[in-house]
Amino acid sequence: MKPAFQPPLQTRALFTLLTGLALAGLPFLFHLPIWIGILFLILLAVDALRLHNKQQPIPKLLLILAAAAGLAIILIQFHTLFGLGAGSALLLIMLGFKTLEIRTHRDAMLTLFLGYFVVITGFLFSQSLQFLPYLLVTAFVLTVALHQLNDFNGQQPLQQHLRSALLMFALAIPVMLVLFVVFPRLSSPLWALPQANQTRTGISDSMAPGDISQLLQSSAPAFRVSFKNNQPPEKALRYWRGPVLSQFDGSRWSKTNYRNIKEATSLKVTGVLQQYTLTLEPHHRRWIFALDMPASTTQGTKLSAEYELLSQTPVRESRRFQLSSATQYKLDNNLDAQQLRLALELPEKSAPKTRQLATQLWAESKNAADYIQKVLAYFNQQPFSYTLQPKRLSGDHTDNFLFSTQEGFCEHYASSFVVLMRAAGIPARVVTGYLGGEWNDTAKYLLIRQSDAHAWAEVWLQEQGWVRVDPTGAIAPERINNSIMEALSDTSNLPMLARFNLLNRLSLQWDTLNYYWTLWVVGYDSGRQNSLLDKLSLGLQSWGRTLITLLIGILIVALGWSLIFMLRYWSRRPDPVISSYQKLTRKLAGIGLARLPHEPPLKYAQRVIQTRPDLENTVRKIIGYYIQLRYSKESDPDQIKQLQKAVSNLKP
Repeated sequence: MKPAFQPPLQTRALFTLLTGLALAGLPFLFHLPIWIGILFLILLAVDALRLHNKQQPIPKLLLILAAAAGLAIILIQFHTLFGLGAGSALLLIMLGFKTLEIRTHRDAMLTLFLGYFVVITGFLFSQSLQFLPYLLVTAFVLTVALHQLNDFNGQQPLQQHLRSALLMFALAIPVMLVLFVVFPRLSSPLWALPQANQTRTGISDSMAPGDISQLLQSSAPAFRVSFKNNQPPEKALRYWRGPVLSQFDGSRWSKTNYRNIKEATSLKVTGVLQQYTLTLEPHHRRWIFALDMPASTTQGTKLSAEYELLSQTPVRESRRFQLSSATQYKLDNNLDAQQLRLALELPEKSAPKTRQLATQLWAESKNAADYIQKVLAYFNQQPFSYTLQPKRLSGDHTDNFLFSTQEGFCEHYASSFVVLMRAAGIPARVVTGYLGGEWNDTAKYLLIRQSDAHAWAEVWLQEQGWVRVDPTGAIAPERINNSIMEALSDTSNLPMLARFNLLNRLSLQWDTLNYYWTLWVVGYDSGRQNSLLDKLSLGLQSWGRTLITLLIGILIVALGWSLIFMLRYWSRRPDPVISSYQKLTRKLAGIGLARLPHEPPLKYAQRVIQTRPDLENTVRKIIGYYIQLRYSKESDPDQIKQLQKAVSNLKP
């Protein structure tokens, strides 16, 4: 059964709707296969062209066939319809086809609400602060379209629609804040849904020459650290431990399978523990970059056999960890046979020249510690250079680097150093992570960017255990004590933020906003919610209490807005023109000539004059004044006085 009333569709409202949908779908060009976003925009363009030419909607059968083809292509692309990538692609394509079948007001409203849902979906891909204004603008355009779709006569100007949309936003903000603070948080975020194509960033679980130098071209934040008493360790001690790499195939280092290795538990702290809070950006892997050496674990984390701090689940959203670390320590004084074997393995017949060099330097050394110093002296005295653009390695990578190119970055030196250690029978391994960080004095935290990525070595010495050795310090000590800028002779490949002080200072101020956004919005999880509500004496003891709290909060907001509107209404002086007209109708109603609800002024005046010809001159005069004053752009005070006087003198 069809409804009795079908609201008309205004073309300008549909164009505004298509604009809002295009804005909502545009960010997906950066997160989904490019053809999906382009197809979506093409479908919107086809519908806009149809509206411009005033053509009929596309037949449903053709749309069904086209939608089925789109569904098949998505299946071929993702091999599934579930997950964030495939689900978002399906939503976007189906929404594009939905715009082509808009025939009624109901179709347009359904498409509009789907557009709001697409806006929300954008947060599943990015929760960054800079993305928020764009999504707010998109939601505002859709809200303007909502107001236009419900202007059935199409007579209200655009300014009125804009004002109404702004008012709706203003009314929604307090309710949004209440819902954000008290509505129960999910134990895991929506964006933790399984994805077929997760974008992994930062340090990986393997390392080859050139991997880390590529990271230095990015100024994106890796994590932020705030210290107890705002006192970070000195620059030379800011090593942030990530994956430990022990297996070597001649060119690439990778992680060891820990299943058959006992967990390391022999950390002996010899100095003061550093207490700090680490806010880690999502990188879709498990490792947490603790200050070297992590001395404890926190909920949801564990220490691996090689003292990597690992999360139980991949870090898919910004997460905070309360940690403690020792910058002075002794680790693993004793190695079992399996650990010793893994720390000495080299590919058979690999790096023959490097092995010869190791034999020569070992023969000249008194012990392992002396040998390490001779290797570092070799790096320092030979014509090695520290550069982001080393020559390409060929053949045996270690031999080619040590005796031919002699150009490299931290991964080159860490890799060749560990090979030289193992060739001399000294257990050694590569450690990757970050070095340094920039202190943000405004918000009192240390910012570590992807451009701070670094690799160093660990050697095992009798009676000392694992000892950190950074061979980069033998070639470019500025990298250890200062920054990457001072260590490189050619900084053209570094990000602009690192090369220009003004841009870097502005970037730090912007990062401060991002830090608080991450801290209080993105990182507002169930734990932080419980803590906040406990401080407000609203502890979450049950869903019933949570619901009551939520309803009370919304009621307070509603009462507040009602009070504001009532005060505004009471503070307004009544329009003297309208008041005079209402006074006229009351006087005429007293003699049985009440105005009908649908009756305009002129029709009402004609009916009064037909019934009471003796009032013709007075009524025509009053109605003339009223119409002229009511619909003119500017009011004449003299005419208002004459209108009021005429109404007062009327004695029916």
